[in-house]
Amino acid sequence: MNRMKTAVGMSVLVAAFGLVGVGGGCASSGSSSKAASAEQPTAAMAMFGKIKGLAGTWEMKDPEGETQTTVYKVTAAGSAVCEQMFPGTDHEMVNMYHLDGDRVLVTHYCAGGNQPRMACSGQTSPTVITFEPESVTNLKSPGTDHMAKLELIMPDAEHLTQKWTSMKDGKTTESVEFTLTRRKW
Repeated sequence: MNRMKTAVGMSVLVAAFGLVGVGGGCASSGSSSKAASAEQPTAAMAMFGKIKGLAGTWEMKDPEGETQTTVYKVTAAGSAVCEQMFPGTDHEMVNMYHLDGDRVLVTHYCAGGNQPRMACSGQTSPTVITFEPESVTNLKSPGTDHMAKLELIMPDAEHLTQKWTSMKDGKTTESVEFTLTRRKW
């Protein structure tokens, strides 16, 4: 009886969220002019493919010599990548990457309580993806320091450098660099 209730409950949940039926998924009934074309790969699709390729666990040493981890996971039927920085610590943060037409967006859910959104419209180098500031939510004041730029430097499949730049009052304040190596099990 319990299995039957669970099966019925799941069916209701699936139907309620439109995961079955015509079109499936979370798509709206209209088409978006920003939707990426499935027929021809775009530069944004190639960049997003590189970010998807980061899936797995990455490690780095903090200034005290302790090992810190970052985990990348492809989610939402391949339409988003979730990056969890410093999981399980007081400074845990999440970055969500996704396509938006001809660009890739990242929203940084900061331990500071704000959420900067950055966009990349093209690569200047085959190994570097640079995200520029677009907007920020939950900022206490324009004078509050917040992350505004991110560079992902991927020289190969096993190494990643993240360069984060913060801003305050529209001016760069500081940069921090994380050098990560893919964890080998």
